[in-house]
Amino acid sequence: VRIDRAAPKIEVEHPGEGARFKSLVRIAGSVSDPSPASGTRSARYAIRWKLGTRCRWWEPATAQLVHGRCGEPRWLALPDGRRWAVAIGTLAIPGDYTILTEATDRAGNIGRGERAFRIAVDGARS
Repeated sequence: VRIDRAAPKIEVEHPGEGARFKSLVRIAGSVSDPSPASGTRSARYAIRWKLGTRCRWWEPATAQLVHGRCGEPRWLALPDGRRWAVAIGTLAIPGDYTILTEATDRAGNIGRGERAFRIAVDGARS
């Protein structure tokens, strides 16, 4: 009997690390569960804007940043599957952002990831 003690791996592929955009409309990535795999149970993401000790969280449904504690992400579900892509509305509010990701496998192991990007008036189009 092999016991799954390895956390799943979750990666953001779009946007690229440190990318600059005028606006961002979707994020994409992948999730995998290394051997001995029990399979991925769930995956989620949150998009955080932070300035000093103040945080706001992106809400795609309302296309707004909402106030929240920095240590309490406003998680949103990612679709099932090895590869994922999510429409996030149009995020065009200038600032520095971090996409937080988390995947949990059926054995209860948790894998986490982060990806930083910037929305700027002189950024590229997403």
